[in-house]
Amino acid sequence: MAKQSINWRDDILQQLQDRNQKQTKSYQDLIVQHNRLFENYNTLYSENLHLNILNEKLKSEGKGGLGSNSSSLGDIRHQERIQQLEQKLLAQAEELAELHKRKGENAQQIIDLNVALQEKDRQIATRDVGLADSSAKIISLQAEVEMLTKSNKELKYLNDTLRDEHQALQLAFASLEDKLRKLQDENRQLIERLIKYKAKDADRMNEENDNFLKKRYAKMQKEIEEACRDTRGNSPEELTEGMGPLYHQSSLPSKVNVKYDAHEGEVSAVKWSPVDRILATGGADRKLKLWDITKGTFENKGTLVGSNAGVMAVDFDSSGSLILGASNDYATRVWTVADQRLRHTLTGHSGKVMAAKFLGEASKVVTGSHDRTLKIWDLRSRACIETKFAGSSCNDLVTVDSAGSIIISGHFDKSIRFWDSRSESSANNVLLNGKVTSLDLTRDAKYLVCCVRDDTLKLLDLRMNQQETRPILSRSPPAATHGKNDEKQHLLDNSAMDSAVVQLGSSAGSPSDDPMHNRNLEHPTSNFDTMIHLLKGNIGTGILAMPDAFMNAGWVVGLFGTMCMGVICTHCMHILVGSSHELCRRTGASSLSFPDVAESALRTGPKPLQKYASYARTAINIFLCITQMGFCCVYFVFVAANVHDVVKHYYMDIPVHWYLLAALAPMILLNWVKNLKYLTPASLFASVVTIAGLVVTFYYMFQDLPNISSIKAFADWSRLPLYFGTAIYAFEGIGVILPLENNMKNPQDFGGWNGVLNTGMIIVASLYTSVGFFGYLKYGERAVEGSVTLLLPTDEVLAQSVRVLMAVAIFLSYPLQFYVPFSIIWPTIDNHFHTEKSKEIAEYVSRTALVLVTFIFAVAIPNLGAVISLVGAFSSSALALIFPPLIEIITFWPDKLGRNNWLLWKDLCIVIFGVLGFVLGSYVSLMEIINPDKKHFLVLCDDLFMYIYYFFVKQGFEVDLIWPNYNFETKPSKLRLQRIFLSLYE
Repeated sequence: MAKQSINWRDDILQQLQDRNQKQTKSYQDLIVQHNRLFENYNTLYSENLHLNILNEKLKSEGKGGLGSNSSSLGDIRHQERIQQLEQKLLAQAEELAELHKRKGENAQQIIDLNVALQEKDRQIATRDVGLADSSAKIISLQAEVEMLTKSNKELKYLNDTLRDEHQALQLAFASLEDKLRKLQDENRQLIERLIKYKAKDADRMNEENDNFLKKRYAKMQKEIEEACRDTRGNSPEELTEGMGPLYHQSSLPSKVNVKYDAHEGEVSAVKWSPVDRILATGGADRKLKLWDITKGTFENKGTLVGSNAGVMAVDFDSSGSLILGASNDYATRVWTVADQRLRHTLTGHSGKVMAAKFLGEASKVVTGSHDRTLKIWDLRSRACIETKFAGSSCNDLVTVDSAGSIIISGHFDKSIRFWDSRSESSANNVLLNGKVTSLDLTRDAKYLVCCVRDDTLKLLDLRMNQQETRPILSRSPPAATHGKNDEKQHLLDNSAMDSAVVQLGSSAGSPSDDPMHNRNLEHPTSNFDTMIHLLKGNIGTGILAMPDAFMNAGWVVGLFGTMCMGVICTHCMHILVGSSHELCRRTGASSLSFPDVAESALRTGPKPLQKYASYARTAINIFLCITQMGFCCVYFVFVAANVHDVVKHYYMDIPVHWYLLAALAPMILLNWVKNLKYLTPASLFASVVTIAGLVVTFYYMFQDLPNISSIKAFADWSRLPLYFGTAIYAFEGIGVILPLENNMKNPQDFGGWNGVLNTGMIIVASLYTSVGFFGYLKYGERAVEGSVTLLLPTDEVLAQSVRVLMAVAIFLSYPLQFYVPFSIIWPTIDNHFHTEKSKEIAEYVSRTALVLVTFIFAVAIPNLGAVISLVGAFSSSALALIFPPLIEIITFWPDKLGRNNWLLWKDLCIVIFGVLGFVLGSYVSLMEIINPDKKHFLVLCDDLFMYIYYFFVKQGFEVDLIWPNYNFETKPSKLRLQRIFLSLYE
């Protein structure tokens, strides 16, 4: 070590000497010239002295010679010689003066060079000091190099050991892959067998259903024949004349004369043309067909297409040139009979359109729907000119006078309502004993025939609004007699009616005031199916973000907070279901959606709020759209982030925005699929992959768990709003609660302490709590990524495969989340287009535009955790915590809020909690996206405190009474105080 130090010093000294020689080389010529001039100066100086001596000698000799009287030629020459010497002496004197002058200049230059040399010496001394420091550092670095060399050897040994272990694990993994492949093959075989069994069960059920229908039709045919054979009632001669139209020369059919397969499925509507022997039929196959029966046979005159769902009602205008069809796709369409072209599409209802009629003239149409409204349309402007709220689903309607000013509608709530199209409210309301399913008028428009679900047929005298009671059929002559509340009996002739629907036999269901027993479901779900759908609707990307939520709250707050959040959200779901049942009883509807519940609550609630009912529906729809679009944005970011991590590990690090752009085109194409049934296999695959991903995630989380002391029990309280947003986002299933309950076979099993809802939400809350706690315990402060899949090991194939599979599963789940906002937005867009081609183009453009909106927000905010927190705080808190308690208060106001109005106070507490989470969570999440390094919640608290402070100061209070220890000089600055003060009081 000492030898190396000496060599370093010699080398540096040699370098300094060489540099000194190079620097002094430019002055070498000047020094040589100075030395030469100095030598010349000495020579001339000595010669000058010699000449002076000689001169003095010659002068002394000259003086002696001049005293004599004689001179010689030698003296003259001597004088000339003296003169020459004197001239030479003068020239040498001038040269000497010049040399003295140059000597002075050279002396000054030498002084300057000496100063420069001294400066160089000082620099060399300084560099020597730096050299000494560098030598010391070199010595320390050499020691550190030796230590690092030793550590490197140890790490190499450890690396060799890990490589051996990795090879062993790869062998184990290869064997596990073989087992997994075998299990997958077995699983695929089991699924195929299950599908085959399901197909067999479906075929068996269809066969049993066909047999049941055949037996039911045979039974009904037998009952009709028996009813025609029996003679009931009194003789027509005993009846008082002039009390209504008589049945004469008529026969009641006892069997089917002609049967014709008109549609592929149920025939929902039949109507005669007013001018020709043309029959129009509408069916569940989405077609409306025209039949010519002039020759006694059914001849198809044309098929009218354009409906996207089953046709429920058909009507002709007075001239028979236009035909009207109402369908289950919430729309009504008008065709011309001559060329069978679609002329108008009327959209605006939010439920199935069950009835449609022309209002006198062919330019106006009235429609009735399951959305509990009647709408009057002007075909010339293709717009709705009036909407009448009926309070219950409309099943059928008729118009009385030729002008169409009087409208009669039959409803699900057992009522018949009379409307004057010139007035805003209903003119009269007749309550029957069962749900009204169909209506028709006699030709003279004096009697209204009503088909009711209490196994009776009612006739109303429109002149007195009285019921014709107890109808009895007779065989000879075939007629019908009935009593009336005027204490008289009447005989009716069926020739006076255009058509009447008579329902014989047992009813499809017993009447009940409970709306749960009045639902006619085509494919009701069992309790297990509902449980599966409930779990699927609540378990999404939010569960993967729970470790991030626990990191923002601490494990103690996270555990108890998530449990409490689950209890509150589940209670709000019960509130929503209970309010829906109460509103169904009021309106007669069999089921209501979330927007329907909000609108009905205000429509049937306190009078000051009734005018805001439509705004309530709009608000719910807006928040549903924001929530679902937010989910779509989260899905975009989730897919891009997971694929980015996988590609970064194996190939290269490409910015995440490029992955978002790469996912855009397939996402648009996937959302062009209109029918969700085509995505069922993809949804099934996504569900299986999600379950497998969660299992593998738990497997990694439970490996080598650290001590609980390694994580925070209580995090910084300024991060609590972020925890709230993420946690409330996770409980995202409020939107699916009512659809699930409405479609249950046994809806009474949905509630209750051990019902489907409580059981499912306990499972959901337990999963959220487990993933959040163990994920935070495993990964600690690294849980900030926003998804636990991003924290899985990057060097293991199983973990990377989970990331890819979860990304694919979420990608395939995107259309399901996208379906809700598009189904809300599309009817508004559809109203602006009138041809099928333009509608189709507009639909594709709208789908693409909405996907682009989610893509733009995902690119602008690629922070997965912040996006989840913002969506949860802004929209999920409003839907899950604010709207349900408000709906319950309005629904049961003012006399059904419990003892001492405890329901009111409980709901207000939930609303306040939801509003605080909505405001603080949205603010902090938004600021976290803008500036993630700042504690925005503390800044917000400071601002709020300062507003309160200046308010009290303005009122004359002392500062010490409010906050005695608050230092306004440092927290915050005076400038910020002045800015807030001016913004508050200017």
